[in-house]
Amino acid sequence: MRNPWDRPSLFTDPGVIRRRVRVLSDTLHLDEFRVRGWAFAQAVLSAVWTIEDEGRLDDDSARLALAETLRPSVAE
Repeated sequence: MRNPWDRPSLFTDPGVIRRRVRVLSDTLHLDEFRVRGWAFAQAVLSAVWTIEDEGRLDDDSARLALAETLRPSVAE
């Protein structure tokens, strides 16, 4: 979900997220809500690991940007 890692404006785009979730859910025969939930949890976990490894997380963190974009769709 976070590729290419150096282009967060691409992978935080809601249209790109919807398409990627659809592709993953169709290919893996998973519920789209579960795929979005997994992506949200993984983005948050990645942010936590960054804090653990580096001692901080930048305000413009792409990990958090993805989590923020996904949050409304997993709070259903």
